Amino acid sequence: MATAATPVTAAAADLNELLEKAGLTLASTDPEKLRAAQEAAAQVAPPTRPRRTRKPAPPPVDEPLIQVDTRQ
Repeated sequence: MATAATPVTAAAADLNELLEKAGLTLASTDPEKLRAAQEAAAQVAPPTRPRRTRKPAPPPVDEPLIQVDTRQ
């Protein structure tokens, strides 16, 4: 198992060297801070949207329908 970890470290060192040559830096997240942030986010309940109030339906029309000719 120790030999399997060595190439990963070597690959990370090569990656850091390549990034430095390009003028870049590798940013990594602290696992403890990530876990703490995920736990805090899990405890916060998302705000619920208020229920929509519907407009009252118009009263039914009791008058007869009229056909309108729209062609001239």
